[in-house]
Amino acid sequence: MGLDAQRAVDLPNFGSFGGPVLLEAGRFPPATIETLRRRGHDVAEFELASGLQAIRRTPGGWFGAADPRREGVVRGD
Repeated sequence: MGLDAQRAVDLPNFGSFGGPVLLEAGRFPPATIETLRRRGHDVAEFELASGLQAIRRTPGGWFGAADPRREGVVRGD
């Protein structure tokens, strides 16, 4: 999608475990939720803080990212 690591980690969380479609509360437009429901999905909104972290090697060095919804931070030179 052309995003750097931090912008990708910042995206809203979603998932399903065989039940309702779980969307991160307050992060999806109402139109998205309504479209999913019209297509027959049971949709539930929850606090979904993944704690995801990422690191990417670039020509200029390493670029790190941490989920802002959790306590992780990126450190380095």
